[in-house]
Order: sequence, then C-alpha cells, then structure tokens
Amino acid sequence: IFAGMWVVLTTSQQQVSFSTVIVAVIAAALLAIFQQPLRQGLQHLIDRVTNRGHYNPARALRDYGDAINNILELETLVTVAVGIIADALDVRRGALLLLTEHDDHADVQLLPGMGTLPIERAEMQADSPILAAWRLGQHPLTQYDIDVLPEFRSASVKERTWLHSLDMEIYVPILSGSVLIGVLAVGRRESGEPHTAQDLDVLMTVGNQTAVVLQNARLVNDLKTANRSITRLN
Repeated sequence: IFAGMWVVLTTSQQQVSFSTVIVAVIAAALLAIFQQPLRQGLQHLIDRVTNRGHYNPARALRDYGDAINNILELETLVTVAVGIIADALDVRRGALLLLTEHDDHADVQLLPGMGTLPIERAEMQADSPILAAWRLGQHPLTQYDIDVLPEFRSASVKERTWLHSLDMEIYVPILSGSVLIGVLAVGRRESGEPHTAQDLDVLMTVGNQTAVVLQNARLVNDLKTANRSITRLN
C-alpha cells in the first residue's frame, strides 16, 4: 500500500499538493480492498503450477464420507465432521449451524465442534442477503465476502455482529433438496495462510455429503425430543 502511494507521488511530476495526496490515498485504499482476492488468486496459481498441497483432497473426502456415514447423533456428527476438516485444513475452529426457517425469520442453533463459541442460538431475518446466498448453495460464503461485497451491505447489524463473534472464515451451506437445513462454519488456518480455491471446492463437496446424514440426525433428534415431551406429559 505504501509502495502504491509512493508510485503515485513520484510519477506525478509536480509538486506534492493536497489533490495529489488524495489521489495517493485512494490508490492505497484500492490496493487494500483488492489485496485479499489478488493474494488468493496468486496462491491458487502457485498451487496449480507446483502441485503443492497439505492434503490429498480425494482421500480427505473419502475419509469424511466413511466417518459420518452412519452417524445419527447431532453432537457426534459435528464433532467428527469438524475434527476431520480440522486435520485436513489445519484449522482449530469449527461449528455446525442448524437452520429452521419460518415465514418471517430463521432460527439458528449453533453446535460447537471446536473452539469456544459462547452464542448458542440466533435469529436471522427471512430477507437477509446472507441467508439468501446460503439458500442458493452454489458455493461457500467467506467472511471476506460478507464484509466487502455490496450485495451483503443490507444485512442487519445484529447478523453481522453475530457472525463476527463466531470468528469463522468460511460458511458452507448444507441443503436437503432445495431446503437449507444447516451451515458448516470453518475457521482460519492455524498457519495463517488463506484458504485456497481447492479448499473451497473440498468444503462444498463436504457440505453435499453431509446433507443426508444431517437430515437423518435432525429427524432422530426431533423424535427423541418428542418422546421426552410425551414422557413428561404422562
């Protein structure tokens, strides 16, 4: 950023004035905004050229599918799912968000898998742009997208504050058919390196694999809750 300002000042061929400083500040701001996507693109190019990676995506997906295949407990599912993702992607923070949509809002129940997450429940507006992006389920949503992209500026302050309190970096939608039933939240890498495009592709596949298992686990959990209620009534 400093280098960008220096280039503007040295190439202006005139005495530094107030307007020149303003132009330099704008150039620095633009460099700051595009720093993250440029870094991710360069990292993706380097990974493709050098074929470098910290894990084998095919093996990670196979191990994940085998591990969660017969799980019917929600707590066990989130522990196993986040644990496998943490080992593959070198993260130490993750959770599963269970979503139940109503006419005017969506209830969110947070199941922590790794890391300290004090907020267990939240509520999102039905017309939330963040919720709309999750419903589409086309690709994972990053915290950087939520903070920077203009389509998410209309999200409520309450939703933004809640997401920031989770301290996650990637949100992977989990859909059963066309219904959003959950979101897999993944934190930053322990090494500080940004997640690559390959990581996002793997996480998207993980979300698709999790859909059926999560739906079954939620049905079992609802049945147990109903049984407990009937027992109390009796």
